[in-house]
Order: sequence, then C-alpha cells, then structure tokens
Amino acid sequence: MSPDLPAPVGCVVDTVSAPPRSSFAVLVAAYLLLFVAVSVAEELVARGYLLTNLAEGLQVGPVTGRVALVAAVLLTSGLFGLLHAGNPSATLVSTATIALAGVFLATDYVFTGDLAVPLGLHFSWNYAQGVLFDFPVSGIRVGVAVVRTRETGPDLVTGGAFGLEAGLLGVVATLLGIAATALWVRGRTGRLAPTPSVRTPDLRWREP
Repeated sequence: MSPDLPAPVGCVVDTVSAPPRSSFAVLVAAYLLLFVAVSVAEELVARGYLLTNLAEGLQVGPVTGRVALVAAVLLTSGLFGLLHAGNPSATLVSTATIALAGVFLATDYVFTGDLAVPLGLHFSWNYAQGVLFDFPVSGIRVGVAVVRTRETGPDLVTGGAFGLEAGLLGVVATLLGIAATALWVRGRTGRLAPTPSVRTPDLRWREP
C-alpha cells in the first residue's frame, strides 16, 4: 500500500448551490444587505468611532500624535480580534489573525482619511468569501453560494473551519493588502503619511 500523502492546498469547485425551496436570487441579495450592514456597523464602531477618539484622546503630555495614533490602531485592532473570539471554530490563532486584519483596515482608514475604503474592503472580503465562493466567514457558513467550493490542505494554510482569515493564505493576503494600500496612497498623493483629520477630527463645537 502506498503511504497517505497530504492533500494539496487548493479548492474543489462544484456547482451553483442554494438551500432547498429557496429563491437563490433573494438569498444572494439578502446576504448582500446583511454583509453591508455588518461592515458598516463594525467599521463605524472600530475605526470611525473608537480609533478616531483614542487617537485624539491619547495625546496627553509627552505622547505625540503619531504615538497616540499607533496605540489607537493597535488597541482597536486587538479589540476587533477579540470581538470575533466567540465565533464558531475560533482559536487563539484566528483571534490574532483577525486582529491583523484589523490593522489592515485601520491602515486603510489612517492613510486615506476615508472610512469608505476599509468599509468597502471589509464588505467585499466577507461577501466574496461567503456568498461567491462558499468559504466560512469568520467561522460562519452562510448556506448559499454562487460557486460551491471545498478547501483542501492543512488548516495552517487554509484556516480550516474558521475560514481563510485563520490561515497563512489569509495572513499573506492581509500583508499584501497593507502593502497595496501604501503603494496606492503613495501613487495618488505623492507621499505616505497619516491623514491629520484621523487623530484631530474637526467635529467639535468650539468657542470662536
């Protein structure tokens, strides 16, 4: 008998699929709205509110604006990871990799000053994984997919039951995303620096 060999990393493509007696188009549209709502809620809280307020509020005494901004990014990204720690199939590794994804999304916001950028990336990542290709989204399978796929290979690479975020593929994608954001901002503006309005928002009523 030949020895068992590890399965190659990749995915097996099946067919378009939907639960029985369900309208495929309705479910795809419903999940689109759901993932938009989730992305808006998480980005407004984690990046739009907490990161901005921490970056402003931590500027106390010798703490400079840049130091406060870095601390705000790390704190909110860690919280972002912890918020997913209770998801199905979550582990310490998945919590850490979700926190790294939080750094990516925070980087998009910090360097563009536009919350729509991380919001769009957040939504498109979740929707593509769950609805287009049937991968788990942070441990959750949505039950409807445009293309039914099945990942193969070690969980260390694919993320297993939690999804791509918990595997090396997700980590590499996150790091490439950070690098792509930096290159895009540098190419568009000619420099790479945090947007001042992120850490000093002009959203307060001020005395003249």
